[in-house]
Amino acid sequence: MKLFFVLITILLFASISFGSDTGVKIVSIKGDVNVRYGLDEKWHPAATGMILKDIDTILSGENAEVILKTSDEKTFNLGSNSILDIADLRRVQERELFLYLMSKKVDKIEIPKNKTRLRVANVSVVHGALKKGSDSTEVDTSNVYWFLMEKNGALALQIQKYYTNSIIKLHKLLDKYGSQVNQAELYFYIAKGFEAIDKNGQAIDAYEKSLNLFKEKNENPPKDKIDEIREHIQKLKK
Repeated sequence: MKLFFVLITILLFASISFGSDTGVKIVSIKGDVNVRYGLDEKWHPAATGMILKDIDTILSGENAEVILKTSDEKTFNLGSNSILDIADLRRVQERELFLYLMSKKVDKIEIPKNKTRLRVANVSVVHGALKKGSDSTEVDTSNVYWFLMEKNGALALQIQKYYTNSIIKLHKLLDKYGSQVNQAELYFYIAKGFEAIDKNGQAIDAYEKSLNLFKEKNENPPKDKIDEIREHIQKLKK
């Protein structure tokens, strides 16, 4: 099992690391937009014409918007109050997605005591954003702020049909913030991503997880959302 996990880890990182890094260009800016270069903790004002690398991050403020041009000459719109790692614009293949999900499952297998447990690190992290562990039930307002921006970035990926990318990003948000945020909502969008790439089994599982969490976490769960999820499940089971 240990060897299997090591092989999965190697394959996952190989898939991610060997993607081309030809740069993403900022073609239009509206409002307050900042960039962070690599592991630099400081944010710098963005400017039209800037070329960003995979290791960079872009952040948009209130009422801001930025349009990026990817290496394949396609545009990507990032709306207000969003944060996005440029690496997330490298389209993830389905096999990479399922390698990632498989590594998460293997990682949950209990390892005997006194054994070193290997973990697949996140490809990207918002530096300094997380103040408390993901298992904490105490809500940190700075966490909520960063979470909302990261979620907006993930949804921008999904809206612009980066479905596999968005699924991975949403899973990372679940791992990072845990019970401090609306997990039911995240599973709902994960399900929508799977549905969009015709992975009905995974979509049903995620919709059912979302449905159960909405019921568990709310005394009066939103009826419109519950009905919407049930409709998706019924359609996929036909």
